[in-house]
Amino acid sequence: MDVSMMGRRYFSRLLSNGFIGAVICLVAAANAQAVERAPVTQIKVDGADAAKGFSARRLGLFIGVDTFADGHYRPLRYPRKDVTDLREFLEQNNANTGDRYVTLQGADASLDAINRALDELERLNTSVDDILLIYLSTHGTLAYDEKHRIGRFVVLHDTKPYAVPSSALPIDYLESRLARMRSQRKAMILALCHSGSGKSHLPNELNDELTKMK
Repeated sequence: MDVSMMGRRYFSRLLSNGFIGAVICLVAAANAQAVERAPVTQIKVDGADAAKGFSARRLGLFIGVDTFADGHYRPLRYPRKDVTDLREFLEQNNANTGDRYVTLQGADASLDAINRALDELERLNTSVDDILLIYLSTHGTLAYDEKHRIGRFVVLHDTKPYAVPSSALPIDYLESRLARMRSQRKAMILALCHSGSGKSHLPNELNDELTKMK
């Protein structure tokens, strides 16, 4: 039998069985879906900009006190430089548009000003992913707190040497303020001295008690 004749008969048999009709319907459906499908839009995004969008923002309070209203506390040379250098480093490395820093130096670093800055820091900290940093460079001292326990204090511009608990910044208070902030990534750096002599001279009564504790 002629091969071409066999092919025509095979094709006729398939058509009569509905096979070709089914294939035609499937192809038509596929073409319809291709027409209805929305086109894919490609957007180019700079890698650095994309990384910033996913990076955590940084919140900081930087305090540097180099001069003091009471002459009992000697001036310091480097607190301003320490604070400035740290802030510039953060601003120049992996900066995020959402970063916020508060800097208090010299006479601006009063007890009231620091409390307002801590309030602002707490207000800005809306995410557990924020990175919080509190940095202080100044004198440190020891004094009796309101419960007559020896406590650590940060000496501020307006601190009075014989009224430390009411005019200096308790480190315990700083730690409690930092602990209650929302972020789970936070740190406090204290560039202070508590030697009890020279720049951090202590009252005689406190010195006597510290000597008894040794």
